This record gives sequence, C-alpha cells and structure tokens, in this order.
Amino acid sequence: VLPLSRCTDPSLVGGKAAGLARLLEAGLPVPDGCCLTTGAYQESLKAIGFVPGERWRRAATRNGEARRRELAECRKIIRQMELGRFMAAIAEQLNRIGRGAERHWALRSSATNEDTAHASAAGLYRTVLAVDWTSLAGGVTDVWASVWDERVMDQMLRSGRIGEPPAMAVVLQP
Repeated sequence: VLPLSRCTDPSLVGGKAAGLARLLEAGLPVPDGCCLTTGAYQESLKAIGFVPGERWRRAATRNGEARRRELAECRKIIRQMELGRFMAAIAEQLNRIGRGAERHWALRSSATNEDTAHASAAGLYRTVLAVDWTSLAGGVTDVWASVWDERVMDQMLRSGRIGEPPAMAVVLQP
C-alpha cells in the first residue's frame, strides 16, 4: 500500500495511480489517497491458487455463453478473496489521510493497461463510491474482479493483446 505521491511505477500501481502521482508532483490539486498495488492483487491470487494467465487464456478460447460462464466464475472467486493481511496497511494509509474508519472512500481501478500512452480504459473497469470501512474489502475485490469482465476481454481481443490479463491496483481516495 503506497501513498499516491509514491505511485511512480505503472507496472506496480497501474496507469491511473501513476498519472495522479504526476499531477501531485506538478502541484495540481488532487485529493490525497493511497494505492493498493498490483503486487497485492497478484499475491492474493497466488494465495488461493488462481493462475491468471491460464484462466485468461481458457476464457479467450471460448465463445458466447461458455466464455461468460468462465469469466463469471473468475469474478466470483476473486470477490470471495480475503484481504486480511493488507487491511492493517490500508488502515494506516487511510488514517494518514484523515479519519480513516470514519470516512467514505472512492475505490478506483488502476489497471496496468489503463491510461497509458497507447491505451485508454475509460469506463472499462469498476469504480466503487461511498465505501465505508466495513465494506472496504468487498469494494477492493469488486474492483479486482472487474478485470474479468467480458468487455475487458473483448477489447483486448480486438487490440490483439490477449496473452495475459492486466493486473489491477486500486486507488483509494476520500
């Protein structure tokens, strides 16, 4: 979990977080926040034995209802993941920003294929608004699960970048 100001590596924090860090560095008014990195996403998947590349390629080889079922199963698995080991670090960062558990948060996608020089993903991934502390873990996994939406796969198939799914970081802002 990194403060937004330290989100300089797009492979670790995704395009949106890296862009927000550049805006902060330039002195522009950006709400303070933090980022749960792609490392947290990948560690969480590994902990449950979920191999993203295999699942992604399997879904990509299917069509119609078979693909929808495969992607829905992936989303269901991801939404059930536990974030226990990251919650203390998230709490620390949210408290740094102010009133951590008492505030509502926006959870914003920051995928590795989002907001780059060659691609935009505006509206493709999930944003969850007005999330309180008790719903935070579910909001994060909801954003993570949005990688496994049929619209994402369709866009990547059309662009010819189907080998691996993007990794997802989550920006948390008041």
